[in-house]
Amino acid sequence: MKRITAILIFVGMILVLIGCGKTQTPVPDTGGKADAELQESEPADKIVLPVPPSADSPAPLEEDTIMKPNPTISVDELKEKYPEYFDLSAFKGLEVYVWQMAPNSYSCGVLPGTNRGKTLEELLNMKGTTIEEMRALLSTYEIPKEDIIVIPWQNPISSYISEYWITMNDEDPDAVASRRQAYVDMLREKLFGDAPLVTKVAYANWTEDSRIFTCLNAKTLYISSVHHLPVYKLDTEEDLKRFKETFRDVLTLDHGYNEVPSFNEVTAGYDDEFFAKHTVILAYVVSGSGSFRYGIRDVGVGGSTFCLNVVQTNHPEVGTSDMAGWLVMAEVPDADIANITEFDAQMVQPENPIGDLFDAVMSSPSISSNPGDYLRAHEYEHQQLLANPDATLRYIFTEFLNAQRTGNSQTGLKGHIMVRILDELAPESQLKSGAETSQAYFDEWTAYAQRMREAHGDAWMEENLPAMYLLLQMMDETITPVQLPGSIPYGSFSFEEVRGSVDFDAPTVKTDGFVNVDEIEMGWPMDRAKQEVTIDQDLAQMFYDDAADVWMVRFWNSKMAGGDETVYLNGKGVTLLIVYGE
Repeated sequence: MKRITAILIFVGMILVLIGCGKTQTPVPDTGGKADAELQESEPADKIVLPVPPSADSPAPLEEDTIMKPNPTISVDELKEKYPEYFDLSAFKGLEVYVWQMAPNSYSCGVLPGTNRGKTLEELLNMKGTTIEEMRALLSTYEIPKEDIIVIPWQNPISSYISEYWITMNDEDPDAVASRRQAYVDMLREKLFGDAPLVTKVAYANWTEDSRIFTCLNAKTLYISSVHHLPVYKLDTEEDLKRFKETFRDVLTLDHGYNEVPSFNEVTAGYDDEFFAKHTVILAYVVSGSGSFRYGIRDVGVGGSTFCLNVVQTNHPEVGTSDMAGWLVMAEVPDADIANITEFDAQMVQPENPIGDLFDAVMSSPSISSNPGDYLRAHEYEHQQLLANPDATLRYIFTEFLNAQRTGNSQTGLKGHIMVRILDELAPESQLKSGAETSQAYFDEWTAYAQRMREAHGDAWMEENLPAMYLLLQMMDETITPVQLPGSIPYGSFSFEEVRGSVDFDAPTVKTDGFVNVDEIEMGWPMDRAKQEVTIDQDLAQMFYDDAADVWMVRFWNSKMAGGDETVYLNGKGVTLLIVYGE
């Protein structure tokens, strides 16, 4: 039952703030010092952030004292996107509020410093920027870094609670203060670190060769709903040479694709001098079209894990039909990953315009709990949501389905607004329901859709209940857009439960006489399991039991009914059990 007390207390505080509209006094950072030291501490050396160059700009400071904004972010574009964050009065400093919407996902807002706590309405009206956008935005202010206060904030619209706000039962207060200060220090490093992350992209071509899975995160690639990507680490020039040697016949490393350079060209400057201070973390991205482009949105660091968050950067209306592959890479200072032991990469969704519209609707009036008040206050955004029914419905369904899958039910303001929009877009499917929460309503809505399909079939559903038909189609989509040929998504399982349910005396169960009897440093489990297969198969599915370190690999033929084979092998590649289908 650890952590429960603190979470309930904090959620209660948020509900009070939402219901009463009271001012919220945020917990500011102390510029990297513990609270107990704050009163007696002496001022730190001032570090001036750079301003856009002009004739009146002061002489630049020393190179290592300047916070460098990402040169790929245009200040002019930021002014169009976040005009409210420019030309703020910095007489009393600036307050940067940072909240999390998910693990490794940080949003920022900035307000002028004052001698009072900000109201909840002021905080909710902030538009969230990324860390890199806030870095670039702050670089336009000529202000010492210690005059910029970084304040962790729990945004009420976020169901994710960061580590800053969570305490263990009976946790030592000094440990809590130390952990919270470490969290603030981490945020300050993200905002004021010496330099932005340098990222690059190279063409690599498409492959289904299993050597691509001799990566650092092979076990995570297909064990969750997250779209993980193969990730590699190049620590030395010898590592780079070894990588090229391994993949020279697997990937295309010596020429580019249109404007995207080749891997050899991108890595030409990676010599011993570079690797003396840097490590390259790279991920392989498979694309269904050579027209798609990808990049690294940001990097997530949690505990001992480092993760590249990769995003598609363009969305062409017309694309080529060729398969393609790309290597996205980050040049990381060695000091930043000194304590990292696990590396990962995952495909994340770009900023969603539908999500932005919902965020705008939820921003005000904060003193109301009536979803209709929020929609009336944002008529433009309301109409934009209704003008894009397919995209809006898909967004709503995804949010509710994700909540079902993670157990974080949509019970707050956003859920109620999404239900209102759902009923407006699909009046033919509106239910007379006594559901107490928006998630419960959606669950009833889903169950009703399933009953209607069982009674009338897909053709009738598509014509008479199109929104419900769309939901069911989304729920039926088990094949991901980008995946290996001959494989389908899968997840976790319990080997203990399998052993408890198998009849070991049955002729369809094999417990000895296996091919894989020697322990090896296993690469791709599917290849190892195939050595036990006796059927002509064209599909495979894998599951992993993390607790037991056991893989379950199922093979079957899409043109045959039954006749599948399931191979169970441990993390060292030794076959433990085979079960044959009838």
